[in-house]
Amino acid sequence: MGLLFKEKLLYPGKKNRSGQMRNNIILDFDGVIADSVEYSFMLTKKGLKKFGLEGIETLEDFRQMKEKRPYALFRKAQPGPLKALLMVSYARSELSKDFSPPLRRGVKRFLEEQKRKGKRLFIISNNFRSVIKRYLKSKGILHYFDHVSKSSLIKDKVAKAGRIMKKFHFSENDAVFITDTDEDIFEMSALKGIVTIGITGGFCNEDRLAESAPDYLAGSFSEISRIIDRL
Repeated sequence: MGLLFKEKLLYPGKKNRSGQMRNNIILDFDGVIADSVEYSFMLTKKGLKKFGLEGIETLEDFRQMKEKRPYALFRKAQPGPLKALLMVSYARSELSKDFSPPLRRGVKRFLEEQKRKGKRLFIISNNFRSVIKRYLKSKGILHYFDHVSKSSLIKDKVAKAGRIMKKFHFSENDAVFITDTDEDIFEMSALKGIVTIGITGGFCNEDRLAESAPDYLAGSFSEISRIIDRL
């Protein structure tokens, strides 16, 4: 697909006020770095069945769910505190056993290029940090990242981004956020200065991702590289 933009390529309020390129790239993990849609679908289906909860039957059903992560789907069943703790323990156990989906096409080259250009790279995710770091290490890309956030079962990516910005001394006007879901775009819109880029082919279908109105919508990491070069 070609590059898709809002009516304005970049809102005036989102220009880097220093006149320099944005040097901090924050990425979601599942569906952006790891091509984990099918893996997450199977884990969700298995987990819901294990705990006697209403499940989902097809990958398309899974893609169309407004809440897409396994933990969010578990929460929808309102299982009670004890069962919820058991579900989280189960999810961590299953993810720790063999989390080995492929990398998204082009992501390793993208990371290499951005580090060569002096960018700093960060991950914010609801997945477990230990699982993410082990996966990144197995793929030979852990060293590209300056920080990987802790996991959480609540929507707190704005708070996670804020903690990263405070720790590494940069503002939202010097940051880019890359995600594959409309939920993330809606949530991160609270950071008025950050540039949001939606990448298709992940957990969210393209139409819904476009409707969430990211600043840019791209179909590949090569397209994202060109977008970042122009910021």
